[in-house]
Order: sequence, then C-alpha cells, then structure tokens
Amino acid sequence: MKAIRPVMNSRTLRRLLFAPRRRRAVLIGGLLIVIAGAMAATMSASGHVQAPGPSQSASGVSAGRPSVSGSHRAVLDQYCVTCHNAPRRTAGLALDTLDLERVGESAATWEKVVQKLRAGAMPPVGRPRPDRATSEALVSWLETALDEAGMAVVNPGPPSTFHRLSRTEYKNAVRDLLALENLPREMEVALLLPADSSSSGFDNVSELLLVSPTLLERYLAAAQKISRLAVGDPEIPVLVDTYRFPQELPQDVHVDGLPVGTRGGTVFRHHVPLDGEYLVSVELAGRAVEPHQIEVSVDGARVELLTVGNTAPAGARPAAAGEAKDGLKVRLQLKAGPRQVGVAFVQ
Repeated sequence: MKAIRPVMNSRTLRRLLFAPRRRRAVLIGGLLIVIAGAMAATMSASGHVQAPGPSQSASGVSAGRPSVSGSHRAVLDQYCVTCHNAPRRTAGLALDTLDLERVGESAATWEKVVQKLRAGAMPPVGRPRPDRATSEALVSWLETALDEAGMAVVNPGPPSTFHRLSRTEYKNAVRDLLALENLPREMEVALLLPADSSSSGFDNVSELLLVSPTLLERYLAAAQKISRLAVGDPEIPVLVDTYRFPQELPQDVHVDGLPVGTRGGTVFRHHVPLDGEYLVSVELAGRAVEPHQIEVSVDGARVELLTVGNTAPAGARPAAAGEAKDGLKVRLQLKAGPRQVGVAFVQ
C-alpha cells in the first residue's frame, strides 16, 4: 500500500482551524484528509500498521492535547490577529508572524502587548473580548515567558565608569556620617581636595568624576585627618584651656556673636576632641551685690542660666552668691568638633 504524504504544514493547519465560521464545513473535510494521510504514512506495504516511533508518538500527543503556547496562540488569533496581522499592520503590529515559542526574539513587541492587555486597552471597546480568566492566563504566560527569556540572555548594558563622590558630596557625607559640620580651617575639604571638573555648570557628572592614583592619595589623606578628628584619642589627658579678655571692656553693651538680649561677656571658639562631659568654669572680677543672671551658650543656644549676687530669681540656678570671683561651674555634654561657647549677662 503506497503511503500518502501530507501536503499541509503546521501554519496551514493553524490558519484552517481558526478561519471564519462560514468555511468550517469545508475545512473539517480537509483536516480529515490530512489526518488520514498522516496515518497512512505509518502503514507498511503489507497493510499492517507499524507502531509509531518516539517522534511520531510525541506528535500524536501534541495533536491530541495542544501545548500551552498553542492555546494562547488561539486566543491571539481569535481576538488580536484580525487587526494586527501582516497585511493590515494596525498600530504597526503583526502578531500573526510572531512565534510564541520564541518570545524572546520579539520581546519589545510582546512587552507592548502585555501593557495593553494589563491596562484593558485591547481589544478595543466594541470588539469581542476574551473572558477575564482567559485574558489573565495569556498575560501571565507572556510575562513568565518574557522573564525567562530575559534571564537567559542577561544584558547589563554598557559598562560605566567608576563614579566617585564630588568634593561637595564628600563634604556632605562627612557632615552626615560623622556629625562634623564645621571643620577647622586646616581640615576644610576645599583645601584637602582639588576642585572637580564641571560640564555645563554641573560638577557631579559621573563621566567627569574619574579616579587617578594622585587623586586617590588626596582622598585617603583627607579621610585620615577627618577620621582622627571624628574618633579622637581616648587616651588623651585632661586638658584645661583658659580664655581671657581685658577687664576694661564695657559690660553694658551687646557683644557681636552672642545671643540677642545679652550684654557684655565674651565668645570664643573651642575644639572639642571627644563626645563627653566638659566643665566650663567662669570667673568674674569684683563683688556682685545685686543679683545678675549669666547665660552660658553653645553654638548660639542657651545651655545654662546662672545667677550671681545675694538672691536668685525664680527659674535660675543660684551659684556663687556673694563673691563673684569664687567662680561659676557648669557641666555640659558636648559633641566632638568645633564649638562656639559664649558667656554673657542677661539684660
């Protein structure tokens, strides 16, 4: 018995299966002829039917139970391909020429399809639409296929240059990480590091922030100085710094740098080596007969209000009544770094 060779390929079958309803009666007959021809191809000349091989068995299973991509192709052909096909190319899309078994080859197009389906924009209003479950299954399958294709071919993009911090960004990092906002003059970042190259008025362009061995040495030297300032030396002995000012200075006028509402006194800048408790001792000249309030401030903020004289007003802590030269002592918790300390009378 002579075998009959099938004359239709898979694409022809797919188009026949999903053709309009009015041609279905003719197509069923054609399909039966093709299936009969495929079965006849497996028969020997003696008339006995041979057992199908592995590939033939797989083909039979595939024909009996369509693959997942095949079921989704049916949905696309029914609801999408009528407009988005090669002849019409509505919106520049031709979905009938794309292979669902190779989603990664047209990833950009399938991404657009997923976006439109997720947003409910396609099929357009007034056209037949699949039910929610069918649409969700198609979108989920496409997303999974796109993810798998993307993981199979990783595209990290063009290599970028090593992006270092600019000088201003480095200064801000020191301020935020180490709480060193006002660095001493000899440790200013502008003096420790060279100026950055700029482009169109911007000095934080990554392509221009290159690293050279010389620049790296400058950054390391700056980091060593600033880190020593931030960490300090816990083994340092107790140090006493004395700040004096002439007694003939007037004490009844406001002194620049001190809080508003004060008179006389003095203000000085002191470097605090470590976080901890510090003792501020104030000595006055002369005898205080009437009560006077003395304000101690750090960085412009009042930290203590003392009183000298025979009585202490409400709200103030009495200290050194009588002889003012006995000294006024205040213990303060200070953060490491440069601090501005002020002592003045309250008007």
